[in-house]
Amino acid sequence: VTSVLSVLAGVRYDSYDEVGSALTPRGALILTPSRATSFKLLYGRAYRAPSLAEREPSEYAIPDPDLTAEKGGTLELIYQQRLSRNVLGTGSLYDYRLNGLIDQVAEGSTDDLFVFRNVSNAHAQGMEVGLDSRFGTLSGYASYSQQRAHDELTNSVLTNSPKHLLKGGAAVRLPGGVRTALEGRYESGRRTIADTWTDDFFVADLHLG
Repeated sequence: VTSVLSVLAGVRYDSYDEVGSALTPRGALILTPSRATSFKLLYGRAYRAPSLAEREPSEYAIPDPDLTAEKGGTLELIYQQRLSRNVLGTGSLYDYRLNGLIDQVAEGSTDDLFVFRNVSNAHAQGMEVGLDSRFGTLSGYASYSQQRAHDELTNSVLTNSPKHLLKGGAAVRLPGGVRTALEGRYESGRRTIADTWTDDFFVADLHLG
């Protein structure tokens, strides 16, 4: 549109024999007041057909003949700032809604058998901040995100949705073409389908290639 403002638009078409078809638009406004600063406003519609595991019977799950696709919308505001030649900072706020959220529901009097159903509508809001850096053969990143995802009908926290997520990592290229990287991830506890909570956890990975 101008030298500092860009407009992007697109559309996606999905068609499935089992659950029908959908047309989902997407768009973005990108403002770059300087070479070091940018703002992005992103909007999109989403469509997710039930997976094979959700549609087909198994030893632990029975199929729901009325299962349909999840549909929703997302809105995200992103701010990126180059703090130096080698360091890029990013901050974002997002809001999304899902209609017909697919989740596991206990079937019968025991917890040994489940069914995937469109249980409700979901709403989530969150934020994320992060840093990316590169210094010659050494690169690294760190990010922290916080969200609240809940059922719009009951206002209860969604299952399998941690509130806090912290990630970081560093990689270096060594002589002889060897590349090594160390990554770590912390997640807060999650609500389970049995209405219990998992413990927080931290996991670290070392990669050699």
